[in-house]
Amino acid sequence: MPRINPAIAVRFEEILSYPTDTIPSTTSAVLVVCDVGMRSDIVMLQLRATGYAAISSLSGGIDAWRRRGLPVVGAEGLSNDQLDRYDRHLKL
Repeated sequence: MPRINPAIAVRFEEILSYPTDTIPSTTSAVLVVCDVGMRSDIVMLQLRATGYAAISSLSGGIDAWRRRGLPVVGAEGLSNDQLDRYDRHLKL
């Protein structure tokens, strides 16, 4: 699945249930990214409510990032057009 380098992949449930496993400090700057920005907004708000102060969400998610032609990793050899075309299959 495409991601922004040097991002690490963490499941939605894991980051909300065990945030300290991924984010060691409540003052760490973190950008939360999902496909279209909806789940990352939820994560951002919930983490802020539990004391994480420097959490942001990427508006539009990685889909908007790719549409702007910005680099992604994890889908080597595929162009942005191919990533758009095969997006659903890559996620399965």
